Order: sequence, then structure tokens, then C-alpha cells
Amino acid sequence: MYPPQRPPADALPEAGPAEEPTAEAKRLAQALEAQDLPPDVQVTPHGSGLSIEIKDRVLFASGRADLGEEGQQLLARLVPMLQSLKGMVTVEGHTDSNAINTARFPSNWELSAARAAAVVRMLISDGVPANRLRAVGYADTRPHGTPPGANADSTAPDHDRAADRRVTLIVETR
Repeated sequence: MYPPQRPPADALPEAGPAEEPTAEAKRLAQALEAQDLPPDVQVTPHGSGLSIEIKDRVLFASGRADLGEEGQQLLARLVPMLQSLKGMVTVEGHTDSNAINTARFPSNWELSAARAAAVVRMLISDGVPANRLRAVGYADTRPHGTPPGANADSTAPDHDRAADRRVTLIVETR
């Protein structure tokens, strides 16, 4: 059956307690914030790494997976920090719950994965080692601000769909 139905929240693994950010993760987050990043970019230290959440409009035109000039410039600013670290960088693509159905993107899964892959391709071309990168497409399965496994209603009228459309870089510092 398409689209696939979400499993009940109790069928998904629960996220563990949030790990307190290390001094290194806090230092990296502060260094990035000092770069005067656009307001549509949020840096959050967590555990031994950090997440860099970028609203889709900074990187892509609506319904597209081709990086725009502003997005390319922003990613280029992140490259020196990413190159200096040894850990993995996971690029997560997310969409809102409005279904897409085009020849190139038959569903939100293809769009979210293509956006993550476009970011990975650019990072590789700018010198981040390919063996430290991975692209993941989540479609609309992880609404913004909802921990994995939680039961969020992304179809609710007051839900902020624009916040769901994002790319997040999960950066491991070790």
C-alpha cells in the first residue's frame, strides 16, 4: 500500500536520554555560530558531535534537489570545519507531509534522498573525504522537533510544515 503507513510510536525504538555536549562539541558550535551564519541555519551541540540544521529554502528551490548559489556558498563555509574532524558526517534530507509526485521525484522519499545526496556530492567536490560522508533520506517521517519514534501529527493545521523541509548535517567529532 502506498504511501506506507507509519508504524505506531510504541513500535519504534525510543531515543535514549540526551547526551550532554562535550567541551569539543560546544567549542565547534560556538566557532560555527561566530561565522555569522544565516538565521535559517541552527547549530546544536549534542554528545560528542553537533547538528547543523539548514532550512531547505537556503539550499534548494521548491520541489528541486539542485543546490542554489546561496546553498553552495553556505556549504563551502562549513567545509574547513568538516575537513578538520575525523568523525562521520551524516547528511539527512527531510520533507514536509505534502506529497510530491513528479517525473523526477515520484514521492517525498526520492526528493529527500536526492537533496541529501546533492549536499554530499558538493562536500566531496570541496574536499571532504567521501568515506566520512553518508546521505539519508527521511521524507516526512521525522517532523521537525519530534524525536525519532515519537508520534507527531505533521498533518495538524497548526503544524509548521516549513520547519519540516530541511537538511541536517549530523557531525561526529571523533
